[in-house]
Formats: sequence, structure tokens, C-alpha cells
Amino acid sequence: MNAASAGVSFAAAEAGWFGDEARPRFGWLHRASTPAALALVIVPPFGYEAVCAHRSLRHLAEDAARAGITAVRFDLDGTGDSAGDDLDPARVEAWLASIDDACTLARSTGAAQLVLAGVRLGATLATLAATRRDDVAGLVLINPVVKGKAFLREARALQAALGLAPPPTPVADGAQELVGFAISAETQAALAAIDLTTLPACPAPCALLIERDDMPGSGALADRLRELGVALEVQRQCGYAEMMFDPHLTVVPSAMLAACIDWLRRRSVAAAVAATAAPMPAARLRRAVRLSTANGEVTETVVAIDAHLCGIVSTPDAAESRRAVVLLNAGGINRIGPNRLYVRYARGGSGGLPVLRCNVSGIGDNPPREGIEENLIYGPSMQADAETIVRWARQHVAERLVVGGLCSAGHYGYKVATAGHPLAGVLAINSIFCPGTPALPENYALRRDDARYQKRAYSLSAWGKLLRGEVALRDVARVVGWRLARGAAGFWRDLAFHFGRGDPHATRAELLRLTRAGVIFHCLYSDEDPTRSMLQDACAGSLGALLRRGHLRVQVFHEVDHAFTPRWSHPLLLAALHELASVTADQRERPS
Repeated sequence: MNAASAGVSFAAAEAGWFGDEARPRFGWLHRASTPAALALVIVPPFGYEAVCAHRSLRHLAEDAARAGITAVRFDLDGTGDSAGDDLDPARVEAWLASIDDACTLARSTGAAQLVLAGVRLGATLATLAATRRDDVAGLVLINPVVKGKAFLREARALQAALGLAPPPTPVADGAQELVGFAISAETQAALAAIDLTTLPACPAPCALLIERDDMPGSGALADRLRELGVALEVQRQCGYAEMMFDPHLTVVPSAMLAACIDWLRRRSVAAAVAATAAPMPAARLRRAVRLSTANGEVTETVVAIDAHLCGIVSTPDAAESRRAVVLLNAGGINRIGPNRLYVRYARGGSGGLPVLRCNVSGIGDNPPREGIEENLIYGPSMQADAETIVRWARQHVAERLVVGGLCSAGHYGYKVATAGHPLAGVLAINSIFCPGTPALPENYALRRDDARYQKRAYSLSAWGKLLRGEVALRDVARVVGWRLARGAAGFWRDLAFHFGRGDPHATRAELLRLTRAGVIFHCLYSDEDPTRSMLQDACAGSLGALLRRGHLRVQVFHEVDHAFTPRWSHPLLLAALHELASVTADQRERPS
């Protein structure tokens, strides 16, 4: 591979795109220290399950490479950083083609045989893909989806349990919503046809089936695999539920991964004995690709900012040269953003601005810095990481930057600005502004209830419930009392600020200083999100002036949760982000 086309080496792995030039898949190649006869291809699950499992699957790939087994992990077609979208046609076939491309990449390293490993729907797809190949020596199936119809029923039940607000107008595309992602009617039909208990052919000579220790196993699947001649080993392992927690809460299931590695080591010895001189396919990771979008061509480039910071720059053909947007990780979610919205924005919604989407260290694909625990949302190195990312982006992408994103990303955009970096703006979506390390305040629930009661104050049905005694008066009184105390505290803060007694490093003083320097704060809030009232408290008497001058731009979205999970809210958020391009970067407040 030449320097121009090779993937980027980063933290003992290589990142880039592979497969069809017109439909590239994004992935990581974790090489063993010496060429291995056996390679591992890791197939992720779909949608939010893939977001949650990302961290653990990265650990599985790293553990395999340390054990002498080269590993490939990747994003399925239309997911993650790969080309495409949820609603593209022929999803199941495209996912299987993605696996084939990943297998070709793994074989190109010198491996004669493969093991396919997957979680949930990824395990199902791995099984189906293995039946179409003759180089698969084994399967590792972690809590696989056995029947597609059951998967779709569970998806509908989970979506209903979230209690999200329905769309303002009916959606007519026939797609089933699943925690911020979509399954088209065509994909639903294809999934419903899958039943591993009627698998027609032997997928691999041997397999490891890992079942949850807190749920009944699938005896029917095990029976069918054995009927087909698979040498099957079944283990019940703990840790699956914790692996699939929300990304900022996930726990890597070390015992489960150790069991996988032990089984792979045994297969690796057998593969070395059975290795032949079969020709290796040609494949490579590409550092940059061109993608066709509804808004034109976009070039995407994977970049290594340092040994702990990897990101992707999306540059439209007609991109501005002076301004760009830097999107930092939203909590523990990898750089694709909540519901993959960062990818959609970067590939067509940025209004012609280049976009760098990047995690801080210890999040997603980025390893933690020495001596610091990974997956810390507000860790000790986060501000320094954000500043490093911004310095790199100013040198390599554009001079004037809007920095931020959802939740913690907005906070670190604010912190970068307070550190003196000359930003054009800060993007804060349901974010906390505070001088120190954020922590959810003790009154977080009160703020949430206050926002809910304010919204229902004009509802006759809500008053009817109150009069009928269906609402606890004690809870209402508690919120009203807190609101009065909050107003009184705000009055005294305003008075102290007016007489020069306020903290010069408090949020209000920092916001005033930064807006006078030309920084525009783009603040997007869900109407019931407690962070909205925290901004109001921080700015207090200065809020109106900041809004009138255009230095603080606040937009409120109704009936939307913290992470903008409902699909109907995605176009609204993307439209709001698109307006970043129309805001004058050099807008400044005239000295008073």
C-alpha cells in the first residue's frame, strides 16, 4: 500500500474503508504481531445495540490480536461510518456483502481460514454469511437472534416501552422504529424470513455458542447446528446485559471475552496445522473515499490526530475554506453521534462546511491515556483532548471553528472557548455550561418536573387531573417551592453581579466575555431537558441581552428526549444544525 491510499495506523490498529469503491465499508484491522493462519471477523449487531456493544467488540479485537489472531471489526453497510443509510434497499443482502468484504480484507493479511464472531443480529448474519463461504473454520455466536420474527416483535415492544412522543404528523414510509434507527418494510420482510432453526446447510465445522446466564437458552438452535454436523460448544456467560447498557454505562464482559479468546486459541492451532498455500485475495484499507450524497459529492478522510485521537473529516466538493464544524463525542457514543446523526449531518446537512467528527481519548475507538480509566465522560484528560482536537482542526481543516455537539460535547466546546481558543461558535445540544467538571445537580429531577409542569400549565386536562386528585399535591408544592427559591437566588445573584461582586469565572461572566470576543453560542434544547433551566440560571439577568444581540441563539424542541431519539425529530435537529452555515462567523458585539 502506498502512503496516499493506505489506512491510518493508530494505536496498534489500522483504520480505513474497504470493499466496493462506490459503496465502501469502514473498519479496523487489528494485526497480530506475526502473520496468523487464522483471522477473526467481528460482525456487529444492528442499530442502538451496535452503539452499545461497540466498546466490548473493540476489546475483543484487541484481545484477539494480542493472542496472535488478526482481527477485523467493521460497520455494516448503511451503519456507522460505512456508506449508506438505514432505509436503503436490500439491507440484509448488503449486510451479508459487507461481511464478505471484511472476510476478503482478513484473508489478505495471510490468513488461510476465518472465524466469524457476532452479537445478536450480527451473530445471525455471521451464520448466514458462513453458509456461503468455504474458508470459515468456526463461528462465535453471542446471544444470536434465532428467529427474525421474534426480533421484530421484541423491537416493537422495546420501542413502545420507551414512551417516546408520537410524530406530529403520521409517517408513511412503513418503517419500524427501533431506538433512533429504522427498519424498512422491505428489511422487516427479509428479517422475518430468517429462522436459524431451519438452517439448510452447515455454516462451519465448529462453533462456540455463548448464551446469557440470566435468560433461557435456545436449545432448538443448538440442536439444529449439531444436526448439520457442527462441533458445538455451548457456554452460559455473565455480563451480556452490562455489555449492552447505554454507552456511558457499558461494562466490558471480561469473562465472556476470555472464553472467546480461549476457544479461538484452540482453533488457531488447528488452522496452523491445516493451512495451505491457497492464494490470498487482494484487499486494502483506504484512508480516504468519495461518497455520493443527496447534496453532492463528499470526501471523507480518516485522520490520526495523535496516538489516542482518531477522527473522520468530511469535506464537501464546494466546501468553505475558512470555517468548519468539530463534533465531539456525545457521552459514550462513538463519533457517529446519537442515532448516527453526526454522520448524516457531515455527509449532507452541513451547508457546505467541512466537518470533523472525533472522540476524546478513552471513548469509542480511541484508547485512554496512560493511567486514566476509559469511558469516562468527564474525565481528567477530556478538556486537554478537546483542545488538541481543535488545534489540529485549525491547522488542517479550517481556521474558524464551531465546536461541540450533544451533551458532554457541548460542555467541552464551551471549555475550549474559555481556554482562549478563537472559536467562531460553540454548539451545545442539551449541554451543561459550568466552570468545573459537570455533575448532575441534586435538583436535576426538580428541574425536569418544573419543565414538565410549565408545559402542562396551559392544559385543561392537566388541571382536571389536579382537581380530581390524580396528581400528588405534595409533589406540586415541592416543585413550586423550589421554583420560588430559585427565583430568589437568581435575584440575589443578579444584584451581586450588578455591583461587581459576582465570580469572574462564573458561567455568566464567561459567556459575556466570550460573546464580546465574537463567539456565538448555538444552544438547542429539548423542552423538558433540565439543562435548559441550568442555562437560564447561569445567565439570569443577562439572558435577554445575549439573545437580543444574537450571540446566544436558543432553539427549543418540543416532545423530544435528551438524545433526540424519535425519528421524526431528526430532520428538525438537522435543519437547526444546517443553519450554522448561515450564521456570520465574524459577528461581534460592538463595545458598549
